[in-house]
Amino acid sequence: MKALVIFALAVLLLCRAIPAFAHGDATWIMTDPKTRSCCGPNDCRRMESGEVVRSGRGWTVVATGEHVEGVTSKLRESIDDHFWVCRNDGPNGPGTADLRCLFVPRAES
Repeated sequence: MKALVIFALAVLLLCRAIPAFAHGDATWIMTDPKTRSCCGPNDCRRMESGEVVRSGRGWTVVATGEHVEGVTSKLRESIDDHFWVCRNDGPNGPGTADLRCLFVPRAES
């Protein structure tokens, strides 16, 4: 019995020590120390073509009108050819509130 309790505690501790990175296509955002502050398990998604447009000196999310420009922690470099948006949790669930980070493809920046 004592061995079973010790085994159960060891498994519990091991499970807590391994971070959960199940995040689909946006896993790269959570696992990179430079960008993980942008992202929780359901906060980020890849944007489709035309959902983010160059506007003035920055970028605008078309659906919401949110504009990001200049030196800011909200504007980040994407690792692929896609825009990515990460949002804070809102009344409609995870990733539905204010813009936390906007990832822009290197070729576009």
